[in-house]
Amino acid sequence: MVESEDIINADILNGKNGDEDTLQNIHLANRSRVVKQKEFSSLMAEIEKLPIEDKKKELEMFLQDVNQIALFSSDELMSLFVEFRKIKSFSNMIKLYKISVNEEFKNSIMVKEQLMVAYNKTGDMQASVDLGCQLIEEGVASGDVYGAVGKAYYSLSKGETDIESRKQLLKDSINFYKIGFEKYMEFYPGINVAYKMIELAGLEEGNEAKETLARAGEIAQVVYYCTLKEGANETKDYWCAATRLEAACIASISNNSKLD
Repeated sequence: MVESEDIINADILNGKNGDEDTLQNIHLANRSRVVKQKEFSSLMAEIEKLPIEDKKKELEMFLQDVNQIALFSSDELMSLFVEFRKIKSFSNMIKLYKISVNEEFKNSIMVKEQLMVAYNKTGDMQASVDLGCQLIEEGVASGDVYGAVGKAYYSLSKGETDIESRKQLLKDSINFYKIGFEKYMEFYPGINVAYKMIELAGLEEGNEAKETLARAGEIAQVVYYCTLKEGANETKDYWCAATRLEAACIASISNNSKLD
């Protein structure tokens, strides 16, 4: 007489007749059955209540069933992607993107922007640069894209031991941050331009270093007024208020400019 699937599963889960791989397969099979039986949103709501480590394990179970991922809608994939972002599981964001076959999800500009962040966080700077340059070439890049490429180049510069190569990578970083700042006038890329220019000046000498510092001060003044536009005098946004103070200090030191 053939035992039922549920009895076999129960025996294995209780430590009988099974090894670790079999247990994993049973878990996956049961998970797939649960997903089919429940609304995806309801299952995600249950997972959302779990402690971070348990949540991560449950979310990772989805990634082990490529066939199931292939059936997910773009909204469901986006939900998974965002949950991985919330718990800073950047490598799993990348894995989800790579195994997905849903074109709507994979072509989403927001997904690609966050994918660049994930590449930067996991140390794959070149992948971030390549994707960012692709979005720029397609004419769909936001300020965040320019900022992510700038950050990737900056990270590459930190690992460079040759001074001239490091200077060039810093200049590349500054260039992308600066384009993003000039296009969208957001304070985040702007303050990064100022800081990277100060760092670049530290690698330069004489008048070249003085000119770079002066430009950093000029950028800082513009950043300062951008924070005021965002309400830095009254805002509860920590980053806006902090950037206002940073910009004022840089402008004061670099150009002897006093900002109110």
